[in-house]
Amino acid sequence: MYVFTDTTPREEPFTGSFSLQTIFNNVNIDNLLSDKQGRFITTSISGRNLASKSIETNEYLGMHGLREGDFKYEPREIVVSFLLEDKTNSGFRHKFQQLYSVLQGQKRKLRFTDENAYYLATFKEVDIPEENSNSIEGSLIFLCTDPAKYFERIETDIHLGSDLYSIESIEPTSWEIKVNFTENVSYFSFNESNGIYLYLNYEFIEGDQLSIEFDKRRVLLNSEHDLRKTVSVQSRYHQLVPGDTEIITSHDCTLIYNKKDYS
Repeated sequence: MYVFTDTTPREEPFTGSFSLQTIFNNVNIDNLLSDKQGRFITTSISGRNLASKSIETNEYLGMHGLREGDFKYEPREIVVSFLLEDKTNSGFRHKFQQLYSVLQGQKRKLRFTDENAYYLATFKEVDIPEENSNSIEGSLIFLCTDPAKYFERIETDIHLGSDLYSIESIEPTSWEIKVNFTENVSYFSFNESNGIYLYLNYEFIEGDQLSIEFDKRRVLLNSEHDLRKTVSVQSRYHQLVPGDTEIITSHDCTLIYNKKDYS
């Protein structure tokens, strides 16, 4: 996907908002680096198209073609083209220093103002020409080792007993379960028909708050006590599968996940 912004030079740097802007680690770079002296403009973005697949194939003697096996999505690179300019040399260098400080960290949220989604990205490199003026056009290159695109966070109330629910993600996705205990109980169980099964053997009391995370296998009581040892060996951790599912739980809880795809 390519998106373009007009960068026609102006006598006075533009200090308002263009429709296409880059947000990394919750910092809007266009706004941060635009003032009365200069500006940063996101001019185009590439790399947001369908992620490439790596398909396992095998050749068999006497068989035409190949036999397909499993596949996985390849990492993606997102390239953000930009214009950066300032009236003075010192202001120009200062903007570059600010840009460098913003781009630190690994697997941070990278989003753009033309889409309600984000990627987990690490800044890889910058491609710029020789700095022979205070106005340059260049590219920021981000690596997404996780090529998925993530959408809004969904919170679904799961009620005591058995009921049917719909998982709205396009691809299998990670999840978190939060429980606020309203009475004293001696265990917590969560059984989902597509493979997730959790059983915790613990004396919970009224007011306890339990959090279970799929990605890190983190099980915390009241945000600090590690309860991983209370998880039954019969428990099964799997990603949430899109579509309808039956969930049986021993206590009201909240199931939290992000919609996810590879478009």
